[in-house]
Amino acid sequence: MGGLAVALGVGTVAFAGCAIASADSGSPDSSGHSVSSSPAHSPVRPRPAQGANRTPTAKQIPRASATSIAARPVAAVSAKLASVSAAQNAAVNPYALPPKPSLQEIWVAVASSLVGIAQAAFRTVSIAVHVGPTVSTLNQTLSFNGYNLVPSSTELVSSFYGQWTFWPGGPTLVQGQQQYNVVNPVTNENVGSFGALVSTGSPFNVGSKYVELLVTTNSGTNVGTGPGQIPPVGSLISNFDLIGGFGWSYSAMPSSTNDVVTFKILTPFGDIPIPFGFDAAKGIADHSVDSRPVNLGNGYTISPADPTGETYVGTSGFLPYYTTVQGQQVFDIRDPSGNTVGSFEGVLTSTADVMGVKTEAILVTKVSAGTAGTAAGDVPPVGSVFNVMYEANDTTYALYSSLPSQFGDKVSTILVKDGTVSNIGTFPLNILDASALPPVKRLPGPGGSSLLPTSNLVPSGVNGLPPREIQLQGYQQFGIYDAAGIEEGSFDADVATQLDMYGTYSQAILVTNVTGGTAGTDAGDVPPVGSVFNYTYFGNTGFGTYYADLPSASGDKISFKILTPVGDIPTWSTYDASAGFGSVAFFDPFATL
Repeated sequence: MGGLAVALGVGTVAFAGCAIASADSGSPDSSGHSVSSSPAHSPVRPRPAQGANRTPTAKQIPRASATSIAARPVAAVSAKLASVSAAQNAAVNPYALPPKPSLQEIWVAVASSLVGIAQAAFRTVSIAVHVGPTVSTLNQTLSFNGYNLVPSSTELVSSFYGQWTFWPGGPTLVQGQQQYNVVNPVTNENVGSFGALVSTGSPFNVGSKYVELLVTTNSGTNVGTGPGQIPPVGSLISNFDLIGGFGWSYSAMPSSTNDVVTFKILTPFGDIPIPFGFDAAKGIADHSVDSRPVNLGNGYTISPADPTGETYVGTSGFLPYYTTVQGQQVFDIRDPSGNTVGSFEGVLTSTADVMGVKTEAILVTKVSAGTAGTAAGDVPPVGSVFNVMYEANDTTYALYSSLPSQFGDKVSTILVKDGTVSNIGTFPLNILDASALPPVKRLPGPGGSSLLPTSNLVPSGVNGLPPREIQLQGYQQFGIYDAAGIEEGSFDADVATQLDMYGTYSQAILVTNVTGGTAGTDAGDVPPVGSVFNYTYFGNTGFGTYYADLPSASGDKISFKILTPVGDIPTWSTYDASAGFGSVAFFDPFATL
């Protein structure tokens, strides 16, 4: 568990935020949540990277192999699956193994979750007592290789994360896609442009500004890693302004021979370059970041139907500590001989951190072939969640799974070491059922109103580190009701949720389209586009928090309340979570149906 050092905050508090260190396990809850049977439409379809030149002043990271995963035939990947599966006992039923505690996995899960809780609580308190203006983190210009990366299009926002979010999800991050120009800061000459998945927010503290770009397209000319060149597809570029001009910048760019990694400490007095070995872009351009098969411990595997066929839809890392790539993919279920017995569509998130730990989370959104079920060889039902964490290689990993069933969800956590399968689903790793979010209930709205979903969630992303927590992103429709239960209007929204193993549940809502009623901030109005709601409930205790920000030309209406069983306690917060949303567009799958 190399990421444990990160989770525990070695060196700085910032390291603690990057808790890619995870354990994996599960539990049998039996309630269910409803999701759409297919992933949301994605407007993003990147292509493989072009070649690039080397930058002499940056650290060069040699490629492990001259042959990329993207160039391998599917048959070769199937052969690899068969060889990996053959090393394991196909007759093993992980659910039937007697559970044995694994102290290392328990320690990592508990320690990293407590760090996540501490950070989320600090962020919540900072928002509750914030006074003064809020600076938008959207549409940032980045300094890169001596040139400026300037937004040249309106950002299309496709998803976001709420305030109460653990890493590897991105607390407060707004995700989308945007075009950028590479501009000479002296002559203002535009030397080229590229398209990128963009993620911005204040994940570390309320006053900070973070931006991360994953390059997805370019013109194919003047592409390279040097000053004045267009970054190759698959490049990651980030900038973090902590406070007062202090922060850091990081970039990792792929090339045909060596990846170019650059890290700088930023100060008002000048930048300080520091050699840095972690290559966050590794595997993105050639699609090997998520092409690894997931062995289920019973001889069957989950494998990409096409190792290069995923669609990248988002990035939510916190560079240079860890990288997160979100996508959509068609997966095959393959038997111990490598034969495909079924397939499903899913959303996935792959992570990698500075300590070498890699994870992949998968949410099943549609069964496309085979028999849906929970037995070996069945295709996992819609709503199934998998999370695998590789400690060092393909043969040493922990795997969490939750499979919905009418007879009770099947939840397990196994540890596989060189083909030996162990059931480590003991307390507290057996608490979380990632396929069973809390049941739908009334959400408090502005002026005593109520919000209720009127559609199933259309999933767009999955994140988190089950059995520690599960994070889901998606699109949903809501109605707003007055105190008498009469509907006043309706809206479409981006939704982000998190449920952790302690029972704390958070839900964030971003209004993207008003579909009924009058948009406004007065009583009886529907929250306007760009409105943000954040709810946190600490189990069934009756305690929690409520935040609402309704944008208005005459001044935003902002409310923060501490929820208690005997009454709500308001604070004086002026934190503006909707700052800058007036300058973006929102992707809304309901508007395109």
